[in-house]
Amino acid sequence: PVPAMAVGAIGDIIGYFLNPGGGAYFPGFTLSAMLGGLIYGICLYKRSEKRAIWWVILSVFIITLFVNIILNTFWLAVMYNKAYQVFAVERIIKNFVAFPLHVIVIFAVFMLMERTGIRKKYL
Repeated sequence: PVPAMAVGAIGDIIGYFLNPGGGAYFPGFTLSAMLGGLIYGICLYKRSEKRAIWWVILSVFIITLFVNIILNTFWLAVMYNKAYQVFAVERIIKNFVAFPLHVIVIFAVFMLMERTGIRKKYL
């Protein structure tokens, strides 16, 4: 979980410098990326293939609800000095649509790492 947090933070900062056109750097999104890494790390680290789908669903659900919808919407409201509700509705819809796609992709990567032996060798 701790290395996953570091990767989340580093990835967010590098992503900003590679594409700064989205506006000023905001550390709240780095915190969100760190929390996302922490949650994935807690839920998926050293989990068996047998129950992996349930851990993936749980981790994506927690991140979708608490990080993407609640926390990131709060950061947008703070950044742009607008009411939370202005951003919340469209973000709820977007995350509701994206949820199954995230589960499918993350589970596929998890299984690919399992089948190729990457998880056993490095994790």
